[in-house]
Amino acid sequence: MKNMSAIDNAIERKRKMTIKEFKKKGYLQELNRNYLHPRGLHLRTENLEGEGLILVPYDYTDDPDGLLYKQELSKEAEEKCNQLLEGKAQNRLDKFQFVIQPIDYEKLPGHRYKKFFYNNSRTANDPEDK
Repeated sequence: MKNMSAIDNAIERKRKMTIKEFKKKGYLQELNRNYLHPRGLHLRTENLEGEGLILVPYDYTDDPDGLLYKQELSKEAEEKCNQLLEGKAQNRLDKFQFVIQPIDYEKLPGHRYKKFFYNNSRTANDPEDK
């Protein structure tokens, strides 16, 4: 990232989460369960020698039923993720008129959303974000 002050760098690092944290907090389970598995996709952690823990996507889109977890799922992770969404849903509706960002959001009446994306040092077009 270009032109970031030391304070911006510190803030950016604080917002980054390790893969281990992401998994421990249940976000990986819920991402897989709610979005990826019904589409036949799976994201899992693997320990890569010299790299540490990495996320690896798997493609089972040829499976007509998608995927299910074999192991017991964490109800706590489900509740925590639902609470995160519920806590932001009304704010997003009030501010943006949507909870889940529509693909063509800029065509919505009263479009004023671009100013809310990321902080001043980043744009929605950063290659890292795709």
